[in-house]
Amino acid sequence: MEVLDGLVSLTDQSLIRSDVANASMADGEPRFRLLESIREFAGEMLDAREERGTIVIRHRDYYVALVERAAPELSGADQRTWLERLEAEHDNIRAGLDRALAAPWPKEGIRTAFAMWRFWQKRGHLTEARRRLGAFDAAPWSRAKPDLRARLCEALGGVCWWQGELEAMTVYYTEAADLWRAIGDRPELANALYNLSFAYSVPADRTEVTPQEVDAEGTGIRMLEEARSLFAEAHDERGEANTLWALGNRQYFRDVEEAGTVQFRQALEIFRRVGDRTMEAWSLHMLGSGLLRRGAIEEARESLHHSMRHFWAAGDAAGIILVLDDLSSLAVAEEDYERAARLRGAARALTTTTGVGLARFVDEWFEGKVRPNVRLVLSPEDLRRWGDEGASMTLDAAVAYALNVMVADLAAGAHLES
Repeated sequence: MEVLDGLVSLTDQSLIRSDVANASMADGEPRFRLLESIREFAGEMLDAREERGTIVIRHRDYYVALVERAAPELSGADQRTWLERLEAEHDNIRAGLDRALAAPWPKEGIRTAFAMWRFWQKRGHLTEARRRLGAFDAAPWSRAKPDLRARLCEALGGVCWWQGELEAMTVYYTEAADLWRAIGDRPELANALYNLSFAYSVPADRTEVTPQEVDAEGTGIRMLEEARSLFAEAHDERGEANTLWALGNRQYFRDVEEAGTVQFRQALEIFRRVGDRTMEAWSLHMLGSGLLRRGAIEEARESLHHSMRHFWAAGDAAGIILVLDDLSSLAVAEEDYERAARLRGAARALTTTTGVGLARFVDEWFEGKVRPNVRLVLSPEDLRRWGDEGASMTLDAAVAYALNVMVADLAAGAHLES
């Protein structure tokens, strides 16, 4: 009660402000912010009492624990709650990362960055993620402990994948796999091999090879087979589902007739059973796109709309972008070219603001050749005109337009039973 009374008194004197918006967005607990002038004065008083070091360590340890508590929740049913809590705490986490780099605190810094990378990916902070992770990578002390180095490489590899920078991704994922193999951690090696297999699903240089020529030697498939065996050894059902999804992804991008739909259906069933809502949404996305390529329009629409609602409910900007491209292709199949161009325009604008370069890479290298694409049916003038209309939409407006609902109706219809 003494703490609460003190906060109320400071608020009444306008020395701190109650941040109601962020309280409702995160965990519902009241949050307070200092005025900048008061923050500077309090910092000076803290220095005078020689307590800064103790307070900084407490701050560091609190936020390391928070992000590591949040990380496994970012794929589950409560992921939006945890994503919003991290968003509300982002400035505190940034301050902790800055201090960890400067101190340096390798263990706490890399643990925090590794736990945060999926948040950065989902919420469209990929440019910041690459900068922060790159700063750790450049520090010689980031190579001192193999397990921490492997974590940092995994985070960097993931961010590079989403940015569409596949050569850099391959370098980091290769180093992570080599480290986990040397350490002898078989469950971690399984995940590292799953990650690295994506380097053999799509080419780093989209100009030089056809889909069928990618990984002609079968290196990626051997990695996935080893990963699946290691996941099974560890009784990791979710990991086994990941390898199924990756096998479907490989089939999809090699332009195989089934387009990976068999594996996506199998993976979808497992992800639903284990409660991985993120990979459920990605399975629906890939299944819908595969069905679209095969001409199963109605089933594709159902799967893609379901995927979009999952991504919107989670606040996953990266997922939303790729499904906007899916639904643009669907609109072309239905000969609604204006709609297709608006959806594509919304996707490209969001790609720019979030840094999700993977969407543009995949569209230019592959999707534009194997499924309906609005760039092939409209004049540049019409594509630009209607695309600009889509680009001007907010994220929520773009999602509502994609689902044929009003923005106000999104929240009411966001929850979907698996």
